[in-house]
Amino acid sequence: KPGGVFFYDTINRTFMSRLAVIKVMQEWQSTAFAEPNSHVWEKFIKPRELTAMMASCGLANRDMAGISVHRGPLGTLLDFRRCARGDISFKELGARLGFHESGDLRVSYMGWAVKERA
Repeated sequence: KPGGVFFYDTINRTFMSRLAVIKVMQEWQSTAFAEPNSHVWEKFIKPRELTAMMASCGLANRDMAGISVHRGPLGTLLDFRRCARGDISFKELGARLGFHESGDLRVSYMGWAVKERA
């Protein structure tokens, strides 16, 4: 509907997302806490692909930002391992990682668009 707002958050299709989301979170036994094949890397979408699809549907992208963690890579891997072993809950993992908005779109990003008026 014209003037309607579309919010999104998704995973980028990059080397970093393959490593973080597919390998670390799903495939590597020592760190995996997600079900195998719960994410399919080939179905992830790059920001330029998403903005093009939205434009073809009359949606004008208004803002886009990355989703990052405050924790460093080693601490993140150790916490993934703790979660995979059941030493911490998924909720505790999220609290430790400290997700926040950033300019880094390499793994995950979010934004919003508006349906253009006819």
